[in-house]
Amino acid sequence: MDKKRSSTSVRNVVAVGIGTAVFFVLMRFAAIPTPISNTTINLAEPWLSLIAAIFGPVVGFLVGFIGHTLNDATAGWGVWWTWVFADGVLGLLLGLVKSRLKLAEGALTSAKIVLFNFWQIISNVIAWFFNRSVR
Repeated sequence: MDKKRSSTSVRNVVAVGIGTAVFFVLMRFAAIPTPISNTTINLAEPWLSLIAAIFGPVVGFLVGFIGHTLNDATAGWGVWWTWVFADGVLGLLLGLVKSRLKLAEGALTSAKIVLFNFWQIISNVIAWFFNRSVR
């Protein structure tokens, strides 16, 4: 295995570990309550978007899937697998735009922001449909 591929693998493993830990903390302890019953503003989703856009679809999927699983498992209501898979799918889809955004290279332009937000809307719609179809 060449050195570049090895360092990328280590980087991705570290990104999954740190990304999952932050996702879990944000989802579990930093959710903002709303007046609507059982509804919060979830700060973990923007984190998932950022991690996926920087590190790609595999890291995005794993952070969403593992982070949501840990949250549900520790919350006391059991794991809701449809939501866990939906977050994983969202991370995967958001990670697909990595090669077009190239956030690690060059400046963050208005065009990149528009592209990311357009792709984010499409990804959320697909993840919601996925969630609904597996129920």
